[in-house]
Amino acid sequence: MKFWARLFIFIALICFFNQTAKADLVGQYFQTPPTFNNGQFAPLALDPNGKLILSPSTNSGYISSSLSAPSSVLTRPANGNAYSGSTGTPQLIASSSTSTSVVVPSFTIVNKGGEAVIPSIVLNTNVTSGWGGVVLLINLWSAAPTYPVGDGGTYAITTGSANWRAQYSCTLVQFGDGATCLGNSSATTSPPISPNNGSLIYWDIEIESGATPISGQTFTLIPGIFN
Repeated sequence: MKFWARLFIFIALICFFNQTAKADLVGQYFQTPPTFNNGQFAPLALDPNGKLILSPSTNSGYISSSLSAPSSVLTRPANGNAYSGSTGTPQLIASSSTSTSVVVPSFTIVNKGGEAVIPSIVLNTNVTSGWGGVVLLINLWSAAPTYPVGDGGTYAITTGSANWRAQYSCTLVQFGDGATCLGNSSATTSPPISPNNGSLIYWDIEIESGATPISGQTFTLIPGIFN
């Protein structure tokens, strides 16, 4: 076979394998959204902050890589009145013994896209003895609820039930300088949480065990937030 014929066959093979490789290409990376013709699919892209965008042409559909862990503190009243909560009949841990004076604590989420996922929380309290094994339920709310009772009353909601977003079960482990627990969502999956008021998420505590608190005992919530 002559040289030119061999060269022609060689070039034809290169073109064939190059087209085959392109057909197998399933993804591309772009720093900025490109322009597409009819029939073309828009690939994923990253915005300048490194967040994944599902729809580059509209700069929307974010999947975030950010994780934040803000903290929020609830301080109970200056008394040592014992709790006697139990499974099915929990009591409210709150900032005041008077229902109308209860202040519902809150924390801030980064509100890009309007939603966040909170798969777990950490709760710390400054009591130094007697709270190991105490079971707590932590509720998240998109707006602050109101209660018919104050601290130590049987847990109930007067208004705001439609704003309930998630619940985490948490069993305290006692240490020498405080007690702590890791709470996981009671749902099979962690649903996105969207605040009603800017970027605030509210929370409260139900206690399902008997325990004697200290005066002014504090509870610090640290949510793990994907947003």
